[in-house]
Amino acid sequence: MTPLRPYISFVVVARNDDYGGNFVGHTEVFLNNLLGLCERHKLPAELVIVEWNPPVDRPRLKEACAWPASHEYCPVRIIKVSHASHEQFTASQKVVMFEYLGKNVGVRRARGEYVLATNADLLYASELIEFFASQSLDHGSFYRIDRYNIEGTEVPARKSIDSQLAYCEKHYKLVQNRYGGDFIRGESFVSSRSLRRIATYLKNAILHFPYPTPYMNAAGDFFLMAKESWDKLRGYPEIPPYAYPDALCYMAMASGLRQVELRSPMRIYHQPHGRGGAETGRPRSDYERKKKQYRMMLKTKMPWLPNNEGWGLGGHKLSEEWITS
Repeated sequence: MTPLRPYISFVVVARNDDYGGNFVGHTEVFLNNLLGLCERHKLPAELVIVEWNPPVDRPRLKEACAWPASHEYCPVRIIKVSHASHEQFTASQKVVMFEYLGKNVGVRRARGEYVLATNADLLYASELIEFFASQSLDHGSFYRIDRYNIEGTEVPARKSIDSQLAYCEKHYKLVQNRYGGDFIRGESFVSSRSLRRIATYLKNAILHFPYPTPYMNAAGDFFLMAKESWDKLRGYPEIPPYAYPDALCYMAMASGLRQVELRSPMRIYHQPHGRGGAETGRPRSDYERKKKQYRMMLKTKMPWLPNNEGWGLGGHKLSEEWITS
């Protein structure tokens, strides 16, 4: 029997290729955190995992990961994008996983009233899931949040959720926020490094005036809005092999949505991992590539809609598995 419609769908893209090192371990920490907090706060949710082009020489995620025994409030759906579907895209021989195309696959098939495109290497503060459980999100808004980066040390596995979050609070080093750069923990706002970040933010505020400055930093880790808004905008621009997470910030604002920043103690913590592979060849900021076009969206109130009605592999029949308590 299909569960009732969730209030929020969490969408991540993953494959068991050990990207960054200890990928399965990081994913298990993410699963225990998210599913456990949904149980604690009684948040009716679902986790949609898009398993993109899974390696043929490794176990699928369903077998590779240890799943929490009880997660009645947040069942898990695993949607597989086959190698044959992957091969249809440009640069498929070079790039093994198209993250934002995969997010669109999950977003399109999400059942929640709201959809959060996120990543499987994060931990959520309890206060954030508690806020979601209050069911006070607004259809006329989209939501962004600061990312707290753990560096140089692994979040201990097989610890309680509260112990892991206490560890994150003690060991985060960098914070990515609306100012567009990493702020070092304990760094003074009047340091030369901080002042450069703030000066850049003020410059962008002037360039975007009278419109708010879009919060672009870490846009791929946390982008939350109503399902109807995702469908209207047709997800992230599907222009592989590049990713366009910045664009969605402008598209949402140009469509009339209000940008809302969720403030501490609502946080996301990013687990440390290495980088590498073809995926890192994408631009660090697509805004820098298309800044004039993006700002024009705000002035004309006309969002860029490069995707057609088949966005998110809409014409493909994809296999799906449920993992429930």
